[in-house]
Amino acid sequence: MGYSTGALQQLHSFISTRIPAGGRILDIGSQDINADAISELCSLAAKLHGERAEAVIAERFRTGYTWKVADLFKDSAYYYRCVDLYPGNLTIQADLNTFIVPDEHRSTYDLIINQGSTEHILDQVNSFRCIHDFAKVGCTFWHSVPAIGYYNHSLFNYHPLFFVFLARANAYCIEVAGLSTPHFEFTIPASDALRGTEAWNGIRQLSGILTFVMRKTSDRPFQLFTDYDRGIMNAADENDTWSQMVANRYDLRVR
Repeated sequence: MGYSTGALQQLHSFISTRIPAGGRILDIGSQDINADAISELCSLAAKLHGERAEAVIAERFRTGYTWKVADLFKDSAYYYRCVDLYPGNLTIQADLNTFIVPDEHRSTYDLIINQGSTEHILDQVNSFRCIHDFAKVGCTFWHSVPAIGYYNHSLFNYHPLFFVFLARANAYCIEVAGLSTPHFEFTIPASDALRGTEAWNGIRQLSGILTFVMRKTSDRPFQLFTDYDRGIMNAADENDTWSQMVANRYDLRVR
């Protein structure tokens, strides 16, 4: 999805509070920077490049060109890579449907960012296994993915329980979980190709982004799960926030 104003602010916060100089950062997907985020771009450039920030902005982020997060980190004190299907600057070229993390990148990253990427990949198991394998113990995972709406945008939307079960199965500590305010209003157009769309045509829909920030606490191999895994469902006290979410998952009545 690329980095908006808010995403750049969050990235700046993570780097300032969690990732020391020389730390390793991995983006899932080669990420663009929205052109309207120029103020936040300049602020982060100052953090990464100090007195050279103004020259970096002038050289790498010219009007009329695509702005890349990789260009922001180039020649900084941080080790940055992104994983993408296509070659590019600071890119690990890989198809996450089939990729196996090589030894030189395994268990080495301090921050892994899934800023709207995994929803475009068919093999969700291998994608999240790779994310797990890239991460060192103590790594921060930052997932920000579509949950509601985004009709025909990608292969998947996510539910909060996906990340709750992912965390419980793999000993991740959930630090932040949130749903964005409603945005990107759209209608599903009537289509001769898809029966039933006429019933939805003209009805206003809204989209939403789901964000989970988690921390890896164990070096054990990636674990699979289902949403009926009793061991995971019963892993915490009944008063635990996530247990409440599991218990109430079918209670979606309009009140």
